[in-house]
Amino acid sequence: MATQSTEQNSGPGKLSLHKDEKGLLYTKLNTGAVLPAIGYGVGGVSWSRSGDAKAKKLEECIEVAVRSGCRHIDTAAIYGTEPQVGNAVAKLIKEGVVTREELFITTKLWHERHGRENVRPALLESLAKLNMDYVDLYLVHTPFSTVPLHETWEGMEEIHMEGLAKAIGISNFSLKKLGDLLPRVSIRPAVHQIEVHPGWRNDDLISHAHANGIVPTAYFPLGGARPEFEKLWENETVKQIAQKVSKNPGQVLLRWGLQHGCVVLPTSENPERIKGNLDVADWSLSEEDYDALCRISPQKKRITFQNMLSDNGPFKSFDDLWDEKLEKVNGRM
Repeated sequence: MATQSTEQNSGPGKLSLHKDEKGLLYTKLNTGAVLPAIGYGVGGVSWSRSGDAKAKKLEECIEVAVRSGCRHIDTAAIYGTEPQVGNAVAKLIKEGVVTREELFITTKLWHERHGRENVRPALLESLAKLNMDYVDLYLVHTPFSTVPLHETWEGMEEIHMEGLAKAIGISNFSLKKLGDLLPRVSIRPAVHQIEVHPGWRNDDLISHAHANGIVPTAYFPLGGARPEFEKLWENETVKQIAQKVSKNPGQVLLRWGLQHGCVVLPTSENPERIKGNLDVADWSLSEEDYDALCRISPQKKRITFQNMLSDNGPFKSFDDLWDEKLEKVNGRM
């Protein structure tokens, strides 16, 4: 693979970025695998639709993303989107648009399937829905389980050694939970997927990931589109910078995410925005503009998993889930 280094960093960790022969950005995992730096997250696609309409729209969006050059698709068992990812990928491969080896497919283990003995069956179910023999990355979706995390990680290591997952990683861990897990692993996580955008910078977790050879990947890099969330692309600072650099607000937010040290996983149903989200390789934000975006306030986490809180436990407060105090949001998670 012909490559060109495009390292550009302003944030809490240095993401080593390179361009491939097609001009697409990528970084490398601690396994040596190539991870495309701009992915397509399917968790939020067509959340307002259901049934066949949702499935059809999702498959169309995935096709647009891949035909536009995206090679990194992020799904999860809990999203219920694995069959649509599988269908779209199979069609694209059949039509010669891409090979399986050129794609990087991520899915995730839900907390209800924690436990060493449960990891392999859960992944096999996901692989059957995806119609694939392996995934490129399998993540522990959340640490919110009464099963000791190191026991679940032993199962993750086993499916990696078996070749069912080319890399393994984690998502939504706090620094404390990472501190509990990492001393007990034989295979270090390759990725930590976390919420990151200018409205929730997550500096400490990004710094921790880079210091430990783990690539941080950002979900909600645009801040999320649910009605209860502030729309970051409508923020005046974001709009002013977008006008200044002749880009759209979404592209500015994604470029900020890269310079903040993360691989980014935007979601969109708009074909032009899906294509445009890949146009973040040949330009960068000035230090002044990057810093202005970092000053956006308030800093507020969108995804809190507050639906898991219960007076009867095991998680009675955000301290139990996140090991820090958070505000509740008016939403599902």
